[in-house]
Amino acid sequence: SYPMDVVRTRLICQSPADSSNSANLLNNQQSRTLKTPSQILSKEGRQALYKGLPAALYTVPIYNGLSLCLYNSLKPYVLPYMTRIDEMNIPLLSDLATGFLGGLSGLLTKTLTFPMDTVKKRLQVQGFADGRAAMGLTPEYRGFWHCLITILRKEGVTRGLFKGWVPGIIKAFPNGVVHFVLLERSLYFVGKARKRTKGETEFSDK
Repeated sequence: SYPMDVVRTRLICQSPADSSNSANLLNNQQSRTLKTPSQILSKEGRQALYKGLPAALYTVPIYNGLSLCLYNSLKPYVLPYMTRIDEMNIPLLSDLATGFLGGLSGLLTKTLTFPMDTVKKRLQVQGFADGRAAMGLTPEYRGFWHCLITILRKEGVTRGLFKGWVPGIIKAFPNGVVHFVLLERSLYFVGKARKRTKGETEFSDK
């Protein structure tokens, strides 16, 4: 599915040809969504659809691993106070506590992995200077490490590697809330189903 992420980034970076009319803008967006993949293939080749993939491969497992690790590390501190035991003796952490811990985990994890996401986005728009001419320069990078070091040297940490951090964490917090609330609820229902099945099996054996 990675090529679709490249297409999405390219579409976000495109300057609208005509933003005066909302109907024209919508038609342009729909047309660009269909045309962008073929344009990338014809102008830049198949490898262009995978620009920034190494950064994504670094980021995704680290992000998922860190978010789960942070969540499970924080969970014991609230578990004794915000856990409800149902009639089948199955514990369920409250949605409020789950949401808060999940959102906090998402926020912290996004912050720790944000520089890699910045590198990924920069690499995805390589070779797309014409489409984003109104948005600033599009430097050429030779790869993940060259991009990371160049941003660090020329733009610094806060103004370079963490550019766009505020909207990033605003997105990460609710994303973490939804992710972990659904996870806890799913584990609860799976545990309940397993216990009910086990009880029915023991009853039939008797």
